[in-house]
Formats: sequence, C-alpha cells, structure tokens
Amino acid sequence: MGFLLKNTCFPLKNMSFSLKNMGLPLKNPSLSLKDTCFPLKNASFPLKKMRFFHKNTYLCRKDTRFFILFIPDYGKQAHNKKKIMGRTQPVRDSEFIAWASNINLQCTEHQYEWQLSAVTVQKLNTLTENARVAYQANINPELSNRRTTANKKTAFLELRRFLSLFVKVLLANEAVDESNLAAMVLPSRIHHFHDRLPAPTDAPKMTIVAGRHRDVTVYVSVPRFGHPTEHLSRKGYYGFVLRYRKEGETEWHEKHSTRLHTTLMFDSEDAGKRLTLSVAWINPRIQHGPWSHEETVLIG
Repeated sequence: MGFLLKNTCFPLKNMSFSLKNMGLPLKNPSLSLKDTCFPLKNASFPLKKMRFFHKNTYLCRKDTRFFILFIPDYGKQAHNKKKIMGRTQPVRDSEFIAWASNINLQCTEHQYEWQLSAVTVQKLNTLTENARVAYQANINPELSNRRTTANKKTAFLELRRFLSLFVKVLLANEAVDESNLAAMVLPSRIHHFHDRLPAPTDAPKMTIVAGRHRDVTVYVSVPRFGHPTEHLSRKGYYGFVLRYRKEGETEWHEKHSTRLHTTLMFDSEDAGKRLTLSVAWINPRIQHGPWSHEETVLIG
C-alpha cells in the first residue's frame, strides 16, 4: 500500500537537529532546516508498517532519502486528557472502575429510597459490568491484545459519558443526603459564600405534547450540534424548571427536571381544563433564568 503526495511540501521553519548515529546514509549528518521545506512532488512511499501516534509527525526528504521528524507536545496532550476526564471522575483506570462500581452498588441498594428509574439503574449496571470485564481482560497478559484495548477504551468512554450526566442527577436528587454523596465520593452540595455561580441568561424553547390519558409532556430543545449533555455542561445548567397552573388557579406550581423532558399527570376531574405552562433553565443552585413565553394546552 502506498500514498501519493503530489505537489505537497512540509515546512520545517526554524528547526535544526542532528542525524548523526541514526544509521542513515547521508553525506552530511547534521542538517539545518531553517526556512526550508522539502517538496514531495510525485513521490510514492510505503506506509504499511508505519504508525503515527501524534499529529506532529513530519516526513522529510533529502535528495532521494526520507527520514521522519517527530515533535512532541506533552503539555497539550495532558491538557486534553484532563479536559476529557472531567473534574469529578478519577483519571486512572483502576481508580475510575472502583469509583464507578461503588456508585453502582450504592444506587442499586437505594434505588427505591432515592426513587431512581429502573431503566437508568439497569443501564448503569450494564455499563459498569462491561467496563469491569473489559478492564480485567486488558490487564491480563495472556488475554491482552489490540482488540481488548479497543474494547476497554470503548466501554470506559460510554461509562464516563453516562456518569457525567448521572452524577448531576444524583446531586439534584433531594433524597440523596450529604452522607450518601460522601460515600460515593461525589462533591458536596454545600456552597460557600465566595462560590459564585451565574444564573442562566437565556430562556429555553419548549414543545408540548398532550396525551389522551390526562398526561402532558413538556420537551425543551438544545442546539442540534453536539451532545445535549455537553451543551448543558458547557452552559453550566443542571436542568430546567417547569411552572404551570390550571384553569381557575392563580398560583403557579413548579416541577424540576435534570433531563430534557418531564411529564405531568392529572386527575379525571381536570379533563377539559386549560393548562398554562412556562419553562426556564436552572443552575446547580436551582436558580432559574428568564422564563419562556407562556403557552396553553388542553388537558385530554
């Protein structure tokens, strides 16, 4: 297999290095590459057994001979790794799998006490078990190979993404007290006076779906680009609050949700009444931003 780089050049400005003792048959072992670029016009070379682990890898040519120049950037790699892992999740694989297993155990034991969804707990159990099995297979010298490494990375990435949202659900759940958060090694809800969290500045857009059994579901929308969880995390939002009042009432009722939708259920005596709704984003301190436009729907 070969790659054809037609009319292509790689600039290596203000760089110099020595090729002495590298085993390359060059007449001049010390090259200065200041303000120099090597054209690779109509050059074809095999890359079948070559693997590039970093984007700062350059293929250069002197006359008819090729050599590879690698310029590492460890600071940027460390920054990206810290950004991907997040602030609450451990970075090391062994510490992360122990931390996730502890959260899974606590949520399974207190599922009904904390009023957690059975589907959410089952998904947490499945992702944690897949990550644990993939990690055990990857650290075993007899089983470790490229496939086990890829499986471990995929399983850990899915579990990390799930926990990045599920941790926010636990923090917003009032049934989970401070002792339970400490047992799961999660940050405390207690805020100090110097901790400043800005309130949301924009109002969400909502979509209302009225069911046939006196149920009303409200959806809030986020931009199409990117994952919804990443958008809320980047904005610093925990979820949204829905306020509603039935026909004939003067006071608002509120309901909080850390997901992008929530459902209201009404009695048979409320059938046929008009329902007025409005939504607003909330931050981790449950401070809401501006309210959206009020909309009215008929209870089925």
